[in-house]
Amino acid sequence: MKFKPTYYQCSGCGAIMIFSPSKGKLLCPYCQNEEEIEVKKNISSYPTATLFSKAALPKGKKREIQCPKCGVNYSFEEFQVSTTCQYCKTPAILDFENPIKPEAIVPFRIEQKEAHKIFAKWIGSLWFAPSELKHLVDTQKKLTGFYLPYWLFDADTRSYYTGERGEAYYVIVEKRVIVNGREQIVQEQERRIKWYPVSGEVYKDFRDISISASEVIPFSLLQSLKSRFSAYLVEIDKKFMSGFDTREYTIDPNISYSEAKSIMQREIRFEVLRDIGGDEQKIYSIDTRYSNEYYKHALFPIWSTHFKYKGKNYYYAIDGFSGEIVGERPYSYWKIFILILIIMLILAGIFYWADTHPAKIYY
Repeated sequence: MKFKPTYYQCSGCGAIMIFSPSKGKLLCPYCQNEEEIEVKKNISSYPTATLFSKAALPKGKKREIQCPKCGVNYSFEEFQVSTTCQYCKTPAILDFENPIKPEAIVPFRIEQKEAHKIFAKWIGSLWFAPSELKHLVDTQKKLTGFYLPYWLFDADTRSYYTGERGEAYYVIVEKRVIVNGREQIVQEQERRIKWYPVSGEVYKDFRDISISASEVIPFSLLQSLKSRFSAYLVEIDKKFMSGFDTREYTIDPNISYSEAKSIMQREIRFEVLRDIGGDEQKIYSIDTRYSNEYYKHALFPIWSTHFKYKGKNYYYAIDGFSGEIVGERPYSYWKIFILILIIMLILAGIFYWADTHPAKIYY
């Protein structure tokens, strides 16, 4: 069964248009005609409890289409919603199939060429990187532009805690020390802690805790991207996806919300430590109550590439809105060995010179 893709034809020449990050518009790659995209910012949130049902679990399948330009038949990958023809690079977009559809998107703002410059600069800053990394940049390996799914979670929290607050004080103690070969008794200040039992409560509201919902790029890598511009979310429009690779969520929403709660709990712990005060703190228990729990499902822009080195894949991700870059990196142990060898040879040369050129003493 073939699926009918969505695409946007140029009103000038009839070619299929792509989204231009720098212009924020649809752009015809042939006649340079531009078409505005209406931007709406009415983004809805939904009770998080609605995520926790079997109906929300993804079921992927491959879908076949016929390219509207060259006529070749090809298949979308599982959970893939938009892509380009592998032969003529013509964009094609299908419908979202997962039970929960993204309703918001942060459109790309950084073009591929700019992303490549960011990538090249970052690679150039790495010490002891294998030469293959430089080759990756020099050969202009293309970065792929992904719209990847994220869950954005809100919650208000009230946490009750018990623990102890430590107050520092100092006492004068005598210590035996050896000075010039002779034992002496000296007085020193010694820090001690007096502990007091404490209990209390802290309030903290969380907004837009973003959790990656895709496995196209390693989860830990995507989560290490800190620049999440939820303030720039707009209502989703497929025109933003034209020319990019868009994916649906593949991670169970239950797991995603558990990850979000782990982030919240770390911040709540920090708030408890601050509320306890004193010079040192001990926490015995934290009981957190959650309320006003809501979520949004959105797409974020990511430029990414990867390469294989000694049998392992290394991934790189660039925030397509801010330009922040993170990546996994291998080390060239030959380069490290050569540097150590050079240092050892230099030190050996210095010692040899010092040994063969004793200092002369003049009277």
